[in-house]
Amino acid sequence: MTCIASNNCGNSGTRVLSVSVPCRVGQVLGTVTGLYAQLFPNPVIEKSTLKFTSSGDKKYNISCTNVVGQRVMEATGDATEGINTVELNFGKPAKGVYTLNITCGDYSGKIRMVVE
Repeated sequence: MTCIASNNCGNSGTRVLSVSVPCRVGQVLGTVTGLYAQLFPNPVIEKSTLKFTSSGDKKYNISCTNVVGQRVMEATGDATEGINTVELNFGKPAKGVYTLNITCGDYSGKIRMVVE
């Protein structure tokens, strides 16, 4: 980013600041053959919404594990063909990085989830 300040007294010298904007798409979206899933908001505070697709009427299983593999949340239900939305309530989990595992029928995927 390049910046020049101006006011009634004149212009400042040119200042340059390097800015890096990492791509977070890989953290938010999990895509495998036959399953598309999106978690928002991410980072999570207490609640989040998971949107995923299903190729037909199937059972789904959603589990959340911490970095040592302990299951901290699990939800199951029935998905319909097309886009499905599930409200997830995590309560007050410890800050950190978690993995959300989604299985729907024969397809599964993972989403990296951050709690701030």
